Amino acid sequence: MIARHAGGRSLDGWILGRTEYIHVERLPPDPRYLAVAVEYLEEGEFEDPEFLEQMRIRAADVALGDGQRKSVNLTLSDRD
Repeated sequence: MIARHAGGRSLDGWILGRTEYIHVERLPPDPRYLAVAVEYLEEGEFEDPEFLEQMRIRAADVALGDGQRKSVNLTLSDRD
């Protein structure tokens, strides 16, 4: 999964995981997060504007309020 603030602001890091469930803590409240699941990332792809734009279109919008917990079900996105 890749998660990033919709306004382009970087999180403390990219959320990269290989398991079915990923637990993330301490994200600041914001209505503009995006999350997308991909099978793999090539070297440096998480910083490639063209790749990120392709993933942004497929991403789920996630709003997170103060102290809120949220589950997001993502479908594996095609890379093409």
